[in-house]
Amino acid sequence: MKDKTLTENLSELNHVIKSYIDARIDLWKINLLDKIVKSGTYFFTSVMVMLALSFVLLFATFAFSYWYGNVYGNIATGFLISAGFYIILGIVFYILRKPIFSNNIIRNIAEIIFSEDDRKINE
Repeated sequence: MKDKTLTENLSELNHVIKSYIDARIDLWKINLLDKIVKSGTYFFTSVMVMLALSFVLLFATFAFSYWYGNVYGNIATGFLISAGFYIILGIVFYILRKPIFSNNIIRNIAEIIFSEDDRKINE
C-alpha cells in the first residue's frame, strides 16, 4: 500500500467532507420538497372537499326551501328557515372552531412535517 502524504490525506478528507455535506443538503431539500407537496396536497384536498360539501349543502337548502314552499305555500318562509339553520350552524362552528378545526389541522400538518421516516433518516 502506498503511503500518502499528510496534504494528500487532508485533501481527500476535505473532499469527502464536502461530498457528505452536499449529500446532507440534498437530503434536506428532498425532505422539504416532500413536506411541501404533502402539505399542499392536504390543503388542496381539504379545500376541494369543503367546496363540494358547500355545494351539496346549498342545493339541499334550495331543495328544502322549494319543498317547504310547495307543501305550505310560502317559499320565502322556507328560505328564512334555511337562513336560520345557517345562522345556528355558523354559531356552533364558531364555538367549536378550536376542537373541531384548529386542532385537527394542526395535528395533520404536524404529522406531515414530523413524520416517522424523518426520525429514522436523522438517526
